[in-house]
Amino acid sequence: MFEKLLWVRIRSAVNLVRFRFVANPISFLLIFSAGVGIFVSITFGFYFLLKFVSSNQSVLDETVVQIFLFLFVFLFASAVPFVSGTLLQANDLDLLCTVPISRKVVIASKLLDATVTNSLQFSVIGLPAIVA
Repeated sequence: MFEKLLWVRIRSAVNLVRFRFVANPISFLLIFSAGVGIFVSITFGFYFLLKFVSSNQSVLDETVVQIFLFLFVFLFASAVPFVSGTLLQANDLDLLCTVPISRKVVIASKLLDATVTNSLQFSVIGLPAIVA
């Protein structure tokens, strides 16, 4: 069940990129460039912050701990509305509950799908912090 939900997400992302690029390539390239620019600027921001505090090892350690604590709180705070929107307000839940599998499997796969998708949000800020 989870594989099918994940496959649908992957196919929709591929189709979005493919058809959006054909429909309006300039806006697609601008949005893509802005996303890459934001990612690079966050990476350099973390790099310069860590370079600035690297003179004192205890301050560096505390800064790294604070960054990852902030990222964890950010991930947790953004997960609550995302999971509630995915699970509780999903329009496909009635349809999924009619298939001949247990409701527990449907709910577990939806929660796992929401967790994986929400964890991708962490990569926008967490990955640059790790790279820096």
